[in-house]
Amino acid sequence: MRIRKFIRPSEANWLTVILLMFSVPIAGGQAASITPFLNEMADDLSVSDATMGQLGTVTFAGAAVAALLLAPFVSRYQLRAILWISITIVGIASIITSAIDDFALMLPVRIVAGLAGGPVIAGSIAAVGRAWPNPEVRRARQGFIIGAMMSGTGLFAPILRLIGSDGNWERGVFVFGVICLIVAAGIFITFPKLAGSSDAKVSLKSQLSGMAGVFVMPVVGSALLMRVVANAVVIGTFVFTAGFYDHEYPGADAWIGPAFTASALGFMISAFFSAKVTRALGGPANTTTVGIFAMIISVSAYAWITVSPELSTALFLVFGMVVGTFFNGLVSLIYEYSGTQQSTAIFIDGAVGPVGAALGAALGGLALGLGSGYDGWKVFVTVGSVLMLLPLFDLMRRIRNHGHEVVPEPATSEAG
Repeated sequence: MRIRKFIRPSEANWLTVILLMFSVPIAGGQAASITPFLNEMADDLSVSDATMGQLGTVTFAGAAVAALLLAPFVSRYQLRAILWISITIVGIASIITSAIDDFALMLPVRIVAGLAGGPVIAGSIAAVGRAWPNPEVRRARQGFIIGAMMSGTGLFAPILRLIGSDGNWERGVFVFGVICLIVAAGIFITFPKLAGSSDAKVSLKSQLSGMAGVFVMPVVGSALLMRVVANAVVIGTFVFTAGFYDHEYPGADAWIGPAFTASALGFMISAFFSAKVTRALGGPANTTTVGIFAMIISVSAYAWITVSPELSTALFLVFGMVVGTFFNGLVSLIYEYSGTQQSTAIFIDGAVGPVGAALGAALGGLALGLGSGYDGWKVFVTVGSVLMLLPLFDLMRRIRNHGHEVVPEPATSEAG
């Protein structure tokens, strides 16, 4: 039967792409299922928006810890197992979250969700390199996977808000948990093994040494620092968007869902076509540079120009488009300069992203608490975006000094 070829296939196929596209927004379950209900959950749990936003801090921190701990061993394991087990835990944690009505009790559950989600995002990006080692093919597939990251806020968020439109956030979070379990089952049944590389049997000491070496690679190290700062700005913006709209446009809650959708669709579309944009701009380094300056302009405009919810939504769309292209350029840059450490470098990139996300959620909440209304948050996202210039300048300096050390990417698969 034709369907048999999709059951535990030996090679990646179009269904592999679809499952990875569902996996990455699940990894960011906080953005998909909690952030859209930030103001309603804060009211029900009797805490402030700033306090509620710290659920994002603990979730992203858990994701970073888990992914970093797993990074030295990623070449030893099949990515299928990493993905389906982790997504199952995220689903169970989400269902439990929907039944909790106390903020203190919810915190440890969201930590568990974060611990499980970290390996998903890192494993999904690493899977692209294993499944499609050809650089041109990989960049195209990578664009789809990175673009799908924002389907959590662009598709899940508005749908879940519709499901919980009567203020029943519990129903929305429960449905998200069920979706996670369905995706986990799909990966368990139809995903290729994507086993580790041929050097997967080296000692743990060598694995840890290789992981440490990634951080000190001249260009890759700077790119990882840029990932942390960029994620802090992006997540710090998204986590408080629902509260931002509620504060700036009282009575216009109906625009919260469309705002998430607009930004996420902008991100997804730009990421899908980012391989062509990267080629047109002359490579990942130029794409990253242009992306940084465009992010500074777009996030500042979104935060400070609050004329109407329609205009804010349009500006949020532009911001999403800029971020989608920038992120794909940054990942391509890491691939280009990581040589034989590609799997480990990409997995670490997926791990340090949540570090920046946790930092963004924490600092965004702190800024919100210090400023008047959302003014403190506006200052935070603006200053944070400008600070991205520091790792950018360092990155460009290192590329000029070490550009000749680029290791050619392999033209064949790491493993079956």
